[in-house]
Amino acid sequence: MERVIEEYLLDKLKRGLDGKESSNSSKIPMHSKFRHIHNSLEKLLSFSSTQPVKQQGQSSFKEKLYILNDLLTECQILSTKKRTIHFPYINIRIKLNKIKAELESALSQNGNVNPQPNGSANSSPNADISQRRTTPTTYRFVDSKIIHGFEEHLATLERLVVRQKSDEDDGYKAIAIVGTKGIGKTSLCAVIFDNEEVKKRFLPRVWVSMPTPSDEEYRKCPKRAIAKRILSSLGVEEVENHGLKGLICALRQELARKRYLIVLDQWYGDLSSSEGDSLGLEHGFPKGYGGTVIVTSRTERVAKQIFGDDKRTVIPLLPLTDADMCWAIFKQEVEKDEWDFSPSNIEELKQQVLERSGGIPLRAKVLGEFMHNQLPQSNNTTPTM
Repeated sequence: MERVIEEYLLDKLKRGLDGKESSNSSKIPMHSKFRHIHNSLEKLLSFSSTQPVKQQGQSSFKEKLYILNDLLTECQILSTKKRTIHFPYINIRIKLNKIKAELESALSQNGNVNPQPNGSANSSPNADISQRRTTPTTYRFVDSKIIHGFEEHLATLERLVVRQKSDEDDGYKAIAIVGTKGIGKTSLCAVIFDNEEVKKRFLPRVWVSMPTPSDEEYRKCPKRAIAKRILSSLGVEEVENHGLKGLICALRQELARKRYLIVLDQWYGDLSSSEGDSLGLEHGFPKGYGGTVIVTSRTERVAKQIFGDDKRTVIPLLPLTDADMCWAIFKQEVEKDEWDFSPSNIEELKQQVLERSGGIPLRAKVLGEFMHNQLPQSNNTTPTM
């Protein structure tokens, strides 16, 4: 199973670099460095299929591949922005250089191995892995500095995830972030997901976007669709012929004895179905090893459906009532491309932003984007909305 996951993650990295995971691959920062690392890993994994590879206590290939796929996703997201600060790139470059150095050391220790004709990933029983269907997941890098109005909620979530009690606790940590559309549930999770302490503490770390009610498989059996999606994100693909019980068992086996973090993002559906209603998804999450599952949804009812009777913590996000917080979100969008926005009627505009957005961060952001697009057409120092 370990080998299958490594091959899956290596193939996922290759697809991202080739542009099969993104139409913007040619613009990915540090693309050549990613490619060099991929080639080194490919050699080492091929070599490891015939004999053990010396690594001298360094992180496993699987861990490196999880990290590399995360870093590539961050680079893909950053490359789509008109203007980005250099700090994220510096962090990414440091991590890539560290992995590159470790792989070069491993190559040196093992005699600068070359791919084995009869032992390569392409000739293994899992050679068709690149043809397997991958479950779509979405994760976007979010800077904690752009979280306005929910700093206390962010601190609470970080405390729950990072500073939880001993891993010998009986259960796993179940957290539900609940709030209306556009309130910032996904952004809050993304900040925690990208937290350095979280990255060090949890492996695997998986982000899973929930299927929509229009998904055919979801309509037949929601629980089965979700379980398959989680397993696919973990690198387990041969699950098509399994029923719900088999998928839950496979999930539990894959997560056993691991300190996992799973984010189930944007879950709005109902788990009722004709297949295995009595078997809950919570049975697939092993207890006692410090695992954590976070669900984002618009209703607390969904959290109960996901976690069953397991103890859970609910973090409700309510619309902002502070005009300054909404203004900070609005102004951040208006001042993109280094524009200076200092209207003479600022207090009036603050109230307008609060009223028109209803305290919903996403709406405030959209209003800011609208104002940003309107400003070049006018030199008016007292804009209105």
